[in-house]
Amino acid sequence: DKKTQVDDLYDNNEFVLEAWYDEYKEKYPSIIKSFQRYLQNRDGDEVLNKIKEEILVMLYNKRKMIAIEGA
Repeated sequence: DKKTQVDDLYDNNEFVLEAWYDEYKEKYPSIIKSFQRYLQNRDGDEVLNKIKEEILVMLYNKRKMIAIEGA
């Protein structure tokens, strides 16, 4: 299921960002503020859900190109 794959992609990248956050929170406080705001808004964020929907549409529209390159 493509929706599950997109969600997994976001979750994986979020895990990487959280690891970065733990390592650099003292060094980059302004970036950390933005990330904290993202973490607070991620579940109900309409923008994030819209981006996920657009990725799914893009994957659907480019499905033949992806299949040809993967062959």
